[in-house]
Amino acid sequence: EVHLSARATRASLMLKTDYKNIKITGFGEIDWYGITAANDIKSNSYSPRERQLWVRLDTQNGWSFTAGQMWSLMVQHNFGMATGQENSAPGDLIEGAFILGHVWQRQVGFRIVKNFSNKAWLGFSVENPQTTYSVTNAPIDMFGLPTSANATSPSSDVIPYSAGVAAGFSTDLAPDLIAKANFEPGWGHYEVKGIYRFFRTRENGITYKAYGAGVGWSTRSPIARKLDFITEGLAGEGIGRYSSGGGPDITLHPDGSPVPIRQLLVSSGFEYRPSSKLSLFAYEGNEYYQRAAYINSNGLGVGYGSPLTNNSQCELEVPGYNLPPCTAQNRDINQVIGGFWYSFFKGPYGTLNYGINYEHLD
Repeated sequence: EVHLSARATRASLMLKTDYKNIKITGFGEIDWYGITAANDIKSNSYSPRERQLWVRLDTQNGWSFTAGQMWSLMVQHNFGMATGQENSAPGDLIEGAFILGHVWQRQVGFRIVKNFSNKAWLGFSVENPQTTYSVTNAPIDMFGLPTSANATSPSSDVIPYSAGVAAGFSTDLAPDLIAKANFEPGWGHYEVKGIYRFFRTRENGITYKAYGAGVGWSTRSPIARKLDFITEGLAGEGIGRYSSGGGPDITLHPDGSPVPIRQLLVSSGFEYRPSSKLSLFAYEGNEYYQRAAYINSNGLGVGYGSPLTNNSQCELEVPGYNLPPCTAQNRDINQVIGGFWYSFFKGPYGTLNYGINYEHLD
């Protein structure tokens, strides 16, 4: 198959100024991955999409405050902890080809960071919540989930919703809370991070609550001249939304209450830049989701990874006549990926690059 597209093209604008002893930075970025298209056949016209829209205040004593839509504080940094210095795509991959095990999210939030002499940084953020879920034989008439009636057909403008999208906003109890510590002792870049999350559902007039949490790390170690070893990971419950594999945060108990799924996200790889024109990368990533299965009053399997699920049709492109469709849920996903970028031209007004990447996915 051949598919050509310019939708990944980006336009950005950064504005900087000083006010007394405060440095102010504003940044906006868009691409053309919007959900609407004027005409896929003739004009191939796609709507622009908000990527980043934030403003940052930096003080002389090392404090930094950022508000707006930005890469989550969970995303690894190239160095320091400044907003805008995130390593949002390891291997310099174009968005849409993220590496499994890479922890990321881009959303609205408020962030506070303290810089300690460019050797250590502490950060805390409050970020917009959203719940991803997967369930077999779900209870009916659930509320609070992004696909619930109160999210996809809200009665007012309280819950933002875009027509034509299959999911709205889940009615989470509170924002995601994230803390992070970065260190640069003189050799490499190291991060320790943690997240705490709040989930809420409603079934048969009863409101249920659950909580998720995770602890993660990220390192970039220069093991040889121009060769870096990078690793990162996140372990916990209810952290699937921050995975590259699109895993669920929760599943549902037969009574409709949320059950955070235990998960482990890990990736590691090498990045090699032998010259100013050539860069190569190779990564392996893995994401694991633990079973959380139940049986309802009708004897049907409910939850995530139920052993009662019929997966006999999952190896077929089209299920057999009058047979149940494949409803399998991922337990373990593994990916090996590698590639290169080569710069044909690099001058004062820009660069021209060519790249290829290959991946194998189980």
